[in-house]
Amino acid sequence: MEPDPLRRRLPSHGDAVATVLYVDDERAISRALSSWLTRRGHRVLTASSIAEATTALEANPIDGVFIDVRLGAENGLELFDWIVRNQPSVAKNAAFVTGDIIPDPKLQQVMEQYARPVLAKPFELSELESIVKGWHSA
Repeated sequence: MEPDPLRRRLPSHGDAVATVLYVDDERAISRALSSWLTRRGHRVLTASSIAEATTALEANPIDGVFIDVRLGAENGLELFDWIVRNQPSVAKNAAFVTGDIIPDPKLQQVMEQYARPVLAKPFELSELESIVKGWHSA
């Protein structure tokens, strides 16, 4: 049986721009964005649930994380709460992704408290890259 890829530590890439975790229950979106960011020199992990994301965060040094607000039956804001408690340095480099038309009141509260960026689906890839560059230069 192969080892769990989320528990496996990423190899060191001295030329990588940033190590990114992209959390979204839509695997096709995660794969596409992972491929796009990888082609730009970033190291990327993906997760489709809170459990997968926390496993990846515990096993790998992460520069920043994109969190979809709706993770199937789960809420990405719960993942952000876990990150704030357990990895505050990553919480500073978190961004939210949402396809919601009507703003989530809890997301608005988190934005007011933590001033984290929010990308509305569909978003421009340049927006994603701009956020990642900010993480790496911080």
